[in-house]
Amino acid sequence: MIRFTFTYLRPIALLLSIVVLFQCCKIYDKRPVSVEAATKNKIKRVKIITIDDRILVFDSIYYKEEKLYGMSKAKEIKAEVLIKEESIKEIHLYNSKKSITATVFLVLGSAWVFALLVSGVVLIIQIINSDGVE
Repeated sequence: MIRFTFTYLRPIALLLSIVVLFQCCKIYDKRPVSVEAATKNKIKRVKIITIDDRILVFDSIYYKEEKLYGMSKAKEIKAEVLIKEESIKEIHLYNSKKSITATVFLVLGSAWVFALLVSGVVLIIQIINSDGVE
C-alpha cells in the first residue's frame, strides 16, 4: 500500500504562490498614440515600436532641447536615451487598470488550477489506498 505524505506540498505551494504574486503583468493600450500625446502628461511606461520592429520600453519620454529622449530607471541608475523620431512606427501607453485586472485574474486562475490539481492528486491517492481494503 502506498502512503502519501503532504511534507513537500506546503513548500511547493508557497513557492508557486510567491512566484505568481510577484509576477507583474504589463499591458499596453492597443491603440497607438502620437509623440505629443505620450510626452504631454509625463505618462509612466511607454512602449515604442520602431520601423525595424524593435521594442523599446521607457519609464517616460520627453523633449529636451527639441530632441526626443526616453528615460529608463533600473534600481538607482537612470539612463537617458536619444530617440530618433523618424524611426518610430508606433507608441503605446501603459494601461494600469488592465494590468491590475490581469494580475488579479492570473493569481485567482492559478489558485483555482492549483486547487484542482491538489484535489485530483488527493482523489487518486484515496482511490489507490481504498483498492486494498474491501
